[in-house]
Amino acid sequence: MGERVDEGGGPVQLQRIGRRYLRVSLFYLSAGSLLGLGMLAWGNDNFQFVHTHMVIVGGLLFAVYGFGLLVVPCRFGQPGAIHAGWAQGQFFLANLGLAGMLAGSLMPVGYGLDRIALLFAAVLSLSVVLYAWVIGAAFRDRVPPV
Repeated sequence: MGERVDEGGGPVQLQRIGRRYLRVSLFYLSAGSLLGLGMLAWGNDNFQFVHTHMVIVGGLLFAVYGFGLLVVPCRFGQPGAIHAGWAQGQFFLANLGLAGMLAGSLMPVGYGLDRIALLFAAVLSLSVVLYAWVIGAAFRDRVPPV
């Protein structure tokens, strides 16, 4: 039972965040695919930016984040090395960044892609760097094999 929780929230909390990422990725993948189908059905390609970012960032990248949090700490490093609080913060930053970027891309020129979406793209990029730092802890704190 000592391995279930540590001071950073532990492996159990990381598994919850990883599963949450996978659920969110399934939502974005489904919504992006339905948006793409609608664009094809009505012959409207005005939402290509939203469609591609929902599928690629929301669907694929978030799935990679989830699998990374579920697999990397236990398989390649120490399960307690990753602080769950930082992983939780990264989860919210990534979702805020993507949602804001998508919303900003739907706004008119002068507000949308050139201002609001750019701001949220910076938040999303910050979350990518934070994820690299968070998941990198599993490799930094690795115990040498006996």
